[in-house]
Amino acid sequence: MIYNRIDKNMTKKILLVWLLLFSSLMFAQNKKIVEILNKQLQTEYNKYYDEFDKAYFKLLEPYKIDDTGILSFKFSEFPNHYNGKTIVKRSVPLNKILKIDKDMNLVFFTEGEDVLEQIEVFDENNKLIEERINKKTIFQTYINKEKNNERLKKSLLKAFKKAGFEVTDRIIVYQNGND
Repeated sequence: MIYNRIDKNMTKKILLVWLLLFSSLMFAQNKKIVEILNKQLQTEYNKYYDEFDKAYFKLLEPYKIDDTGILSFKFSEFPNHYNGKTIVKRSVPLNKILKIDKDMNLVFFTEGEDVLEQIEVFDENNKLIEERINKKTIFQTYINKEKNNERLKKSLLKAFKKAGFEVTDRIIVYQNGND
């Protein structure tokens, strides 16, 4: 009877240690995804953005992943059609990303409308004109200046895989339930 309790307690402790280790590894890989995205965006901003691009696009919040696994970043664009700024917060759950594509732009695809864009539009006097939320299937990263960059896509695919997400760079065929 005593051996049974010892075995159960030992098993629980081993399981707890394993879960903590696994969680820390997943967190580290989530951090790697953010690191890759932020480094690439900063590199492009410093190397490829001219004065017009720098005036038009301002990064307000770099890429981050919250405790629930939501990848997001926030930026502003100036001018908009009211001669003011537009603030966009773009977010997507990591577990909804199915595909990474990098040709001109680095984008993440989801199957449903899992990408949220919270948009605030201001006029030239900084008065809020409009607020809206768009739902989309494509997460635009704003990483689009460096051409022929297969290294970026490969490093992101590797980081997603190590974080436990099945993400591809191949064509995905969606099937509806009517087939």
